[in-house]
Amino acid sequence: MYAHTVALSVGFDIQRQAIESSQRALETTIDIQTNLTDSTIDTVSRQEDVQRRLLALQHVAIHRLLDRAGDQQVGVVELNEHLRSVTDDQFSSLYDGHKELFETLTTDLEASAAALDEVSMEYLDAIDELATLTMSATEQAETQLSGESPTC
Repeated sequence: MYAHTVALSVGFDIQRQAIESSQRALETTIDIQTNLTDSTIDTVSRQEDVQRRLLALQHVAIHRLLDRAGDQQVGVVELNEHLRSVTDDQFSSLYDGHKELFETLTTDLEASAAALDEVSMEYLDAIDELATLTMSATEQAETQLSGESPTC
């Protein structure tokens, strides 16, 4: 009888440890997922900054080319001003489109991250509740089996 009770007790201990380890692994996985999402949003923000700076650099470079062309060629002042105006209008559209694209992208990523966090927390809560019920059932079974009669 004693060996049977010890074996059951060891089995229940192993089951409890497995449940607790599974919970910790799941929590760690969700933490990693949250950190990855945060890193992705940060990366998009940095990418937006780099691309905006490159766009501004191209804008300045074109203005400098127009300045040089105006300095070297007589009589193109009016054409040069027209090209500068067209360039500024096009870059203005590019800046606006760039800003709108990255605002939308960032907003969508943040909304998705928030939804994922909410679902993950609900999932963790459900798993915690299930683990609590399982542990309780395990303890009840262990109590009942350890108190069984010697004839079994």
